[in-house]
Amino acid sequence: ILKEKYDIEEDDFLSAELEIVPAGPARDLGLDRSMIASYGHDDRVCAFTSLDAFLRVENPEYTACCLLTDKEEIGSVGATGAQSRFAKYLDQAENAPFVVVDKQSLKLTLVDPQGEPIKEYGISVAVNYGPKKVRGDHKTPEGTFKINQLLNAKGLSHDFKDGKGPIPDAYGPWFLRLDVPGFWDIGIHGTPFPESIGTRATEGCVRMRNEDILDLKSRVKVGTVVIILPDAAEKS
Repeated sequence: ILKEKYDIEEDDFLSAELEIVPAGPARDLGLDRSMIASYGHDDRVCAFTSLDAFLRVENPEYTACCLLTDKEEIGSVGATGAQSRFAKYLDQAENAPFVVVDKQSLKLTLVDPQGEPIKEYGISVAVNYGPKKVRGDHKTPEGTFKINQLLNAKGLSHDFKDGKGPIPDAYGPWFLRLDVPGFWDIGIHGTPFPESIGTRATEGCVRMRNEDILDLKSRVKVGTVVIILPDAAEKS
């Protein structure tokens, strides 16, 4: 029913934040009607005054920003709270370097703000062609993403389902996780198989030589933009 009426699928819930809240109009409350009873009324009042003040700023000397969060009573958790990773992206300046992944040439390029290449690395991407759609399709996502975690991958193992069992240090020294909607386990990482670089061999991630992921990690941070270019055509 959700798919038919709202085009919502199971994977959409992986990164969704759903809440059940009271429904109904605001109303007066109290013997002297001195209070207003309404869901989220305190947050709305604060948000309105902050946003109104923000919109009244004219020609600011520095960049102006109005950040609205909720759930302060329970620790401001969740995707819309102050503990969300969104705040970590605020210092991602427009003149920062970014990463371009070319699935056709099997190259990853670190690019400066003016569009000039800083350094180029060889990579391996997913076996199958086209954008990632479902888990297990062995395709690399396409689009614009951001690095949301720099994970020390030393000691992490993975079973590539090739009959060899779990491989130690399967992701090399670092796993740079990407904020791909619906897929929390996609990233740029190292490999114990350097011979695979220059081929299509992964399950969906972008694979680099260990010395290259070490170098790239030293040049990026949480919030760095990663653009993954599309395949020329989807092949069977």
